Amino acid sequence: MKKDKKIDNLNSLDIFNYLSDRALIINPKDYTIVDANKTLLKKEGLSRKDIIGRKCYEITHRRFSPCKGVLEKCPLKETLKTHKTATAEHIHYDKNNNPYYVDVITSFIKSSSGKNLVLHICRTGPFLKKLQKIVSAKSKRYIMQLKNLSIKDPLTGVYNYRYLMERLP
Repeated sequence: MKKDKKIDNLNSLDIFNYLSDRALIINPKDYTIVDANKTLLKKEGLSRKDIIGRKCYEITHRRFSPCKGVLEKCPLKETLKTHKTATAEHIHYDKNNNPYYVDVITSFIKSSSGKNLVLHICRTGPFLKKLQKIVSAKSKRYIMQLKNLSIKDPLTGVYNYRYLMERLP
């Protein structure tokens, strides 16, 4: 039987980079990013040198502190406690600070050098994509309703003083 040379030469970094999901390798001691796959780099519009060494929550949540409390279940912390795979639903933010919903899966990794690391995979499944479209559409509709309420009387539908002052030169 003839072996496929490409498959034989494939290593774990190749697999990491070919994942269709966004993925990070994180140092759990200080939440710094050790590596990011091509899919995540493309989604974020950043290069490896822009991401490596930064905190995971700076990139995914666009903030300056790690997840905390009951409402922000951090699968990374759970994986560190149990050394088992953990999952959570999170809101992440893209390079333009637009929110998107993801399922986060974290797994414990022991590197060849003996370091403890965490593999952090973000997946936007069909349900989450559909939910995101619904939320986005509803948000636009609510904004339009609020704009209308600010310029029209809700009972009569007649334009109010604010509207008239904006229209007058």
